[in-house]
Amino acid sequence: MVNYTRSVFKCFIGICILSTFVVIFQIGGLPTASERCNCEDNRDRDVQHEKFHQSFRIEQMDGKKLAIVVPFRDRFDELLQFAPHMAAFLGKQNVPFHIFVVNQNDRYRFNRASLINFPENGPLHISGPEFHPKYHYAAFIGGILLLRMEHFEQLNGMSNRYWGWGLEDDEFYVRIKEAGLEVSRPKNITTGTNNTFLHVHDRVHRRRDTVKCFNQREITRKRDRETGLNTLKYSIHSRRELMIDGITVTVLNVDLFCDKTKTPWCECETKTENVTQKIPKKMPRLSNVSDIKSAVARCPKSLFIFDEVEKMPAGLFDSIVTLLDNHAYTKELDFRQSIFIFLSNVAGPEIAKKMKHLLDSGVWREQTKLHDFEQTLEISSYNLAGGLYRSELIESHVVDHFVPFLPLELRHVEKCVQVEYLKYDSRGQFDESFMRDVLKEAVTFDETGLFSNNGCKRISKKVESMYFNRQRKRINGEL
Repeated sequence: MVNYTRSVFKCFIGICILSTFVVIFQIGGLPTASERCNCEDNRDRDVQHEKFHQSFRIEQMDGKKLAIVVPFRDRFDELLQFAPHMAAFLGKQNVPFHIFVVNQNDRYRFNRASLINFPENGPLHISGPEFHPKYHYAAFIGGILLLRMEHFEQLNGMSNRYWGWGLEDDEFYVRIKEAGLEVSRPKNITTGTNNTFLHVHDRVHRRRDTVKCFNQREITRKRDRETGLNTLKYSIHSRRELMIDGITVTVLNVDLFCDKTKTPWCECETKTENVTQKIPKKMPRLSNVSDIKSAVARCPKSLFIFDEVEKMPAGLFDSIVTLLDNHAYTKELDFRQSIFIFLSNVAGPEIAKKMKHLLDSGVWREQTKLHDFEQTLEISSYNLAGGLYRSELIESHVVDHFVPFLPLELRHVEKCVQVEYLKYDSRGQFDESFMRDVLKEAVTFDETGLFSNNGCKRISKKVESMYFNRQRKRINGEL
């Protein structure tokens, strides 16, 4: 086992992070820190744009080559398309290059960020979120991101904690912002969501390993200041040369090292069954995504409400993830104006414990904020049995808000009793003994002793029954 704190590709300085690929550029190929593409909307726009982007080309590099480094596992079909495409693209610009495929050979889960660490003017994001068909949030830096090598080293590369797919780009964005580097994006790009990025998340043929196990979900949402280039450990198992359409491709079979005391989630027990095969038997209407599409086609401002989600089978909603993915839209369908609401009784005890903790900390119920509960709800929904258990809805971060139904305290239940009582006695002469009797029969409290287990659900019938029972006793002289 070798601990590489300096990459063998030290001479290359730019990095292009895609869903699958990484491209490393030589130092002469990027603009300086003061350069920007000031391609404003005027007559010289095309000339300015061309001059700026000529700075990325390496036409006279004294025999040096552009190195394209590809973090890789089980994407051979894409590699067969990628190599000829890059050869044609770079050939038109007279850029000499060589492709290195860094194939993760070990038994652990795929770790794209660590494979990027295997080998920066501030970062330049070519594929901005406004042009990406799936990820439309401001902090998105996936797709194509160029950095100088000195900046990549300044950031200590990427975190090595991200085994499986997801979130490594978001953590890298935080590193960039903390380092005070500005992410700029070129202007006047004519491509868009309809003709850019072959970005396929096919669950059958290209299923991504998004399983979260142990405390992975909690740890990988935090800024990682411990791992990076200086902690990367790997060994090169073997080296092979491939020929793809006359293009030489070097394959480096790499074994990554996993310290299971720190990242035990490098190996998880993954689900082998395809839960979507079971869905048509239990919920045939939801399995037909075309029903939802038809509704949105008729009315883009549609509201979809799924009630009692906790009683639904796990994996049920995975079939609609692509409709919600930040935010999917085409010329025919635009889901960005539609609202999807998932109602569930899951996480009740967890919400109550969080509420009690806030009360004990001196925070009044009326002072609580949404963010006080969102993480608790998200983690509970993902880990507790029900329709959202291990759901791709949560793994893909397409749920905008997790809104809690706060548990009712005694004072709230008392108000429910008063409201129901006044339905029968409009004079408003409320009997406190009646209140005590109703609460004694209708209300039980949770383990915190503060909140009603069933809220006000039983109050209406209890008040009705006990009110008329008292009236009967008064008439009979029993009271």
